[in-house]
Amino acid sequence: MKASTPDKSRFFDWKMLVVVWAAFLGGMILVGASQFRVMGPDGYGRSVSVRADLTMLTSALRLYAMNTGSLPTAEQGLAALVDLPVLEPVPESWVPQMRDFDALKDRWGNEYVYSLGPDGEDFQLHCAGPDGLDQTEDDITLSKM
Repeated sequence: MKASTPDKSRFFDWKMLVVVWAAFLGGMILVGASQFRVMGPDGYGRSVSVRADLTMLTSALRLYAMNTGSLPTAEQGLAALVDLPVLEPVPESWVPQMRDFDALKDRWGNEYVYSLGPDGEDFQLHCAGPDGLDQTEDDITLSKM
């Protein structure tokens, strides 16, 4: 009786799969490194992340308002998303919307600025950008009515 020989017609075996994955991951690392060089450490990538953070904070503020009946006051600020506010009005049905205070800082380590409109329903979120200074051309602002 003949011993069975491995089927050579299979295109991929486990060794070939490892080689293909290694080539793929190596290519992804090279592409990522080149993108970092193009964007730079303070470039476009961080600005996109800040815009995503502002959108996430907007959602957290809306959920806060749904749970408590109103947005946090200007005095309570964004900290009300992480810890139960101690300043009046203290909400009765408070639920944390964020895990920690780090989520309330931009990609350059500065705190996001929250301001509540006079009607108590409009708000604005603001990031001072890479220079950390307000009212400069690199500021990022999101207004929600």
